[in-house]
Amino acid sequence: MNNPFKIGLFQALGLTLYVSLFASVVRTLGETNINPDPIFVIIAFLLAFIISATICTSIALVYPLDLFFSDRKKEALQ
Repeated sequence: MNNPFKIGLFQALGLTLYVSLFASVVRTLGETNINPDPIFVIIAFLLAFIISATICTSIALVYPLDLFFSDRKKEALQ
């Protein structure tokens, strides 16, 4: 049986790493002298939001959902 504390720690570290990487990419792109079309900025923002939500959800919820659907509901709720 896996320790929920360890799994939570690795999930938190994964989310921290992803958010740090995403923030550094956005900051680097913001420092360029490119002035894109506003519609491109809106589309890029929405796509980045959707992709970020998907990645963060998969990091945080895949393991508990796997436990839940493997009939280990008590462990999933922990």
